[in-house]
Amino acid sequence: MQRILGRHASSYQLLGAAEVLAFQAQGQLVWVITASHKFASMGSLRTIETRLNGMPFLRVRRDAIVNVAHVKKINLAGRQRMVLTLSNAHKVVVSKRMVHTVRQTLMRG
Repeated sequence: MQRILGRHASSYQLLGAAEVLAFQAQGQLVWVITASHKFASMGSLRTIETRLNGMPFLRVRRDAIVNVAHVKKINLAGRQRMVLTLSNAHKVVVSKRMVHTVRQTLMRG
C-alpha cells in the first residue's frame, strides 16, 4: 500500500503512507489521521492492516493502528498503561495486551 484514498467533506484525496499518522476506527467508519486533517477511509481496519504489511505501522489496540515514525512521546503509567503522542499531538492509548509489543517495537526503531 503506497497510497490511501481518504474522503474529506465532498472530495477525495490520495495520501502517501508516510503522511498518515494513524488509522482510528469509530463504529463502522475508519478515520485516516494526518498532521492537519482527518479523512474517512474506505474499508475495514483489518483490511487496511493487511495492506500495510511491511510498512512502519503497528496495531496498538483493537480500534487503532499508528505509524511508528510519527510517535513523538510515550507516557508510561505503570507496566500496564501506555499513551502514545503523535507528531500532531494526537494521543492514542495502547491496549494492555499490546503494551509489551509496542514497547519492543519502539525500542528497536
